[in-house]
Amino acid sequence: MYRKIENEVELGMSGEASITVSTTAQRSRENATCSAPERPSNETPIEEKEKGEIEQLSSARETFGNIFIAFVGAGILGLPHAFRRSGLVLGACFILTVAAMALHCMLLLIKCKRRLEGSGVVSYSGVAGHCCGRGMQVCVEILLILTQVGFCVGYLVFIGQNMKSMDFMPESYHIYGGVPILVCLAMIRSLTALAPFSILADVANVLGIIVVVYHDLADGVVKEHEPTMVGSIRSLPFMFGVSMYCFEGFGMILPIEQAMQDRSQFEGVMTMSMATITVLFVSFGMLGYAAYGDETQDIITLNLPKDWTASAVKIFLCLGLFFTFPVMMVPVYEIVEENLMGVPWIQGQLSPAGRRNIFNIVRAFLVLFAAFCAASVPGFGIFISLVGSLCCALLAFVFPALFHMRVFKEEMPAWEWYTDLGFIVFGVLGAIIGVSDAIAQ
Repeated sequence: MYRKIENEVELGMSGEASITVSTTAQRSRENATCSAPERPSNETPIEEKEKGEIEQLSSARETFGNIFIAFVGAGILGLPHAFRRSGLVLGACFILTVAAMALHCMLLLIKCKRRLEGSGVVSYSGVAGHCCGRGMQVCVEILLILTQVGFCVGYLVFIGQNMKSMDFMPESYHIYGGVPILVCLAMIRSLTALAPFSILADVANVLGIIVVVYHDLADGVVKEHEPTMVGSIRSLPFMFGVSMYCFEGFGMILPIEQAMQDRSQFEGVMTMSMATITVLFVSFGMLGYAAYGDETQDIITLNLPKDWTASAVKIFLCLGLFFTFPVMMVPVYEIVEENLMGVPWIQGQLSPAGRRNIFNIVRAFLVLFAAFCAASVPGFGIFISLVGSLCCALLAFVFPALFHMRVFKEEMPAWEWYTDLGFIVFGVLGAIIGVSDAIAQ
């Protein structure tokens, strides 16, 4: 019998919704559909939750908060720079368009999941496997891993650039200096033990945004900038990638919906949440660019004056992202360890202690790999545009529309089929052009 996993998702800042979702046997039912190999229950590399724990479902208000936390993260700090390149009007219109399209596609994914729930499908990869087979399920899991790792690399880039702005040490020193602590935190397998760090990240996120907005308004009054209304059309690929990175919570939508008490209200709550988040994104980006004009840097905190309040905000945000890193890497560790359990010599020849040592080494290597990538990234803005274009566009636009076409192909009208096709084409073209633009820079 395929082992049961009690997977507790406690995510904090930047796509890190503070929710606990019980998914006992969900992965086993989904993978069974795709003929996954059996593994003994006493050989799991992931800590199971205590038996008898009762899942607590979320109210509409709590669901709104979970969605808000899942989408509002480090990406918002790069929006003023994106507005500098696109202009106020063009940037605002583009974000509003992307937000509306992303909301539509997320609701398509919810619709597909609900249709397939009778087959035990509850996750994004489960929908992919049921619609397009094991290969597509693996593809979605790989993209989700790349997205999670990309977020974590972005955190380290943010930390390196902001800490460098307060001293004279190179960015790489700050990035690699935290690796020993991150490796130690990676050895913690209980998400409950990491939950306080998620709370710290959420508080830091809100406080940081408030202080940045305060400085935007103060500097905007003192300095007279004439921001560009409509920038070059060549800025749209960069704006596309940054926008997709900001709307990064799509990977958490199905777990959040699954954890809601009255799921019939989810569409309304989701729509209201996205409207609120979009207004925040547009306002924050426009205020930041209007305050600093052409001097707006790729991370808005680098524009803050060198006083104690700005330094405190930078340190607080860096600490929040630093301690969010191990939480966001948990899904990556779990997927990698599950696949390692399929290796015969690991499963059959190593003792539980030996397997644990192998998994710890792999976790340490993944942390080092993320740090190496962060130290090699030329800039925060370019990096988040690359991640947004490469991974987020496919997960947010292409796959939901494709799965909707497959699940409802017998009953959808022609106009709906062509609409889905349009989303697929838009997502693919956006990914190709966005990645090409990011690499060129």
